[in-house]
Amino acid sequence: MRSMMEPLPARVHQVELPLADAVMQSLEEARMVPGTQALFGFQFMAVFNQPFESLTAKSRLFIMLLVALRACR
Repeated sequence: MRSMMEPLPARVHQVELPLADAVMQSLEEARMVPGTQALFGFQFMAVFNQPFESLTAKSRLFIMLLVALRACR
């Protein structure tokens, strides 16, 4: 049994896909981008809304941190 502190073994799998499968996978991944952009846009828009100014400094900082973390992802 492995201890909790022991790192997991590296598992690198390189699989060659047929061209049709690779294209389908790329298209499926590309469909996720607009959803992520919409989510980021709604979070970013919250910063410019009037009620944002009425929040406490800690709440504003927390929201800005979430927006920054979402941008990095």
